[in-house]
Amino acid sequence: QFLYFIGGEKMGIKGKRRKERLRAQREAEEGPAMYDDAGADDFADRELRDLASAQQLPDGIVPASKMKLKHSELYTMQDRDYLEAAEEERANRKGKQPRPRKAARSEQAELAATADANEVFEDGEYADGADAARGNHLDRRSKAAGGPAFANPLVGLDEPLADALAMAGFTNMTPIQARAVPLALQEFDILGQAKTGSGKTLAFAVPVLQGAIRALAAPGVAPGTFTALVMSPTKELCAQIRNVFAEVCSFLRFGAKNQQSVTCELITGGTKVSEERKRLLACNIAIGTPGRLLDHVQHTPAWTIRRTLTHFVMDEADRLLADGFQRDLDGILQALPAARQTLLFSATNSKSVRELARLSLAKTAVFVATKGDAPQALDGSGIAPPYVDLSNAGAVQLPTADGEEVAEAGADDGDEEAIPSTLRQYCQVVPTYDRLMALYAFLKRVAKKRKAMIFCATVASAQFTCMMMGAAGFHNEVLMLHGKMKHRQRLATFEAFQKWDNGVLFCTDVAARGLDIPRVDWILQYDPPTDPTEYIHRIGRTARAGAVGSALMFLTPQEQPFVPYLAKYGIKLDVLPQEPLPDLHLSMQRILELDPIVAQHATNAFRAYVNAYQSHVLTAIFDVRKLHLEDLAISFALKTVPTVSLPAHANAEEKRNEYVKGKLKSIRSRQFQARAEYERLKTKKQWGEDGAFVGMKRPDAEM
Repeated sequence: QFLYFIGGEKMGIKGKRRKERLRAQREAEEGPAMYDDAGADDFADRELRDLASAQQLPDGIVPASKMKLKHSELYTMQDRDYLEAAEEERANRKGKQPRPRKAARSEQAELAATADANEVFEDGEYADGADAARGNHLDRRSKAAGGPAFANPLVGLDEPLADALAMAGFTNMTPIQARAVPLALQEFDILGQAKTGSGKTLAFAVPVLQGAIRALAAPGVAPGTFTALVMSPTKELCAQIRNVFAEVCSFLRFGAKNQQSVTCELITGGTKVSEERKRLLACNIAIGTPGRLLDHVQHTPAWTIRRTLTHFVMDEADRLLADGFQRDLDGILQALPAARQTLLFSATNSKSVRELARLSLAKTAVFVATKGDAPQALDGSGIAPPYVDLSNAGAVQLPTADGEEVAEAGADDGDEEAIPSTLRQYCQVVPTYDRLMALYAFLKRVAKKRKAMIFCATVASAQFTCMMMGAAGFHNEVLMLHGKMKHRQRLATFEAFQKWDNGVLFCTDVAARGLDIPRVDWILQYDPPTDPTEYIHRIGRTARAGAVGSALMFLTPQEQPFVPYLAKYGIKLDVLPQEPLPDLHLSMQRILELDPIVAQHATNAFRAYVNAYQSHVLTAIFDVRKLHLEDLAISFALKTVPTVSLPAHANAEEKRNEYVKGKLKSIRSRQFQARAEYERLKTKKQWGEDGAFVGMKRPDAEM
């Protein structure tokens, strides 16, 4: 007789047949079973049991009377079915059901502060500038700049470049372009400063392309001659600059029979060095990060950068210095020819930037900004009085788009604000334990209707919040971008978010500088910035090119002094009232129980948050000693507080007090010991029974 092991028990043929008869009888009465009896008895979810009995299975799964399915496989099928339905819903929403555009209203009505938070989030009306940003791409560009036209003969652009700019949608200049381009075309070195979203990329792209056209059009010059190098601190910003160059170059044709063009390549790593070296040797303009460019300077001897380079550009120079690229910059500058034109653009005019300008600007240098007086000359000590020799360098009357004539070099933009006037700024005071609930409520209102960027202080925080919100139901509307991602992943995420009409990007400060992402409606600073400058760079991702945007910052009650601190720098925030938040703490904790990967990221994010708090420069406001670790753990959906290392002495005053306290304790200890010794000696027997003094020795006879 053959034996079978069924359910962990030994069973013969008769027992097996009896088992099959009982199962067939039960199936005849109740219907075919989806899993065996033991699994059904132990399965706790009644809804899934009803679903199985009713045979409401996903497509492609055929129920059978003898079919056995593990619980994990059932969960997998349900998850796959849900994801496919969500993907189909998103595709229909993006392609077949576009969001209706409401009628535009005045800018004053749009920018008016409101006390009702519902109105702030649900308001879908935009000013004319934002309507243009959501409309035709070329119309947005033409309306964003109302200055002199690129095609004006007084500017001095070659006709092929002016036509290419017009076909790409760049017809008129912004203020920084109107001041920098005429000077750069006359071969002045430029130190430019302008607010974010002001058109700095095109301010140096136009002179670079003009120089490339003239160099390649010279007789005897090969089409692949290298002419310009553009350097930027981040890979995303390099990709964005390359897109601007590539778009203009796609319409650019010059030379014999208009068959020649300018080629540009992205040199930021992420690919094989040999492939990147081939592209570098065949291009006219290279755009890359300092580390990768220095590697090619040192290990690509065939690169003609030392002989043929005519233009060198450093974008976001202040970020280049802050990120520790000084050694890379020094190595690259030593390899560049002295007879070059240098264009250096920065958002700030700090002492370090002026020092970099002194070392890198070789020719007659001019400081150009959109605020203040006319362009100024630079000498070895910094910025000199107004530059007077501008008769041939841009002090010309250029007609604007409306036909008015303005002095290009003397236009006064002193009243221009660093923060766009179309940007609404809010802050919301959220208890520490409700930070995650407030984030969920924000995504509930914004994720499927608007486009938003959420800034976190650390990589671990960006990873955790993105994964948690994805697990909470927004997996189809969230992306993350941070410095620890691979090169291809970062570029793919950046390009995907640029194409989205709605969704949320969780990111670190790697996305705070220079990135031009269209149609961003909201900026949420989930973790406060380190200083006002970083705050301005973060909110600069919205309200670009005249569009209307909104910025919100979460603060805990002990962080409220940060609001008057920002007000000292001209940053005024409207306080949003605290709304009732959903009580989903148990649901969030349940997610961590089911997904150990998210749970590990929650622990890492908690520790990274505490470490970031300890290293914050504003210790008077962001004091790690005032953190309530139990509430903070709840904000990361943790049931217990992970172990963290906190400083024993947070400041010098407390350390000095601790030192004095220790000294006093030592003195008291010595006093107690001296008093005890005194009492012991006072009660000691002084004379022995033989009449000798106990505390003295008898002197020797010879003494």
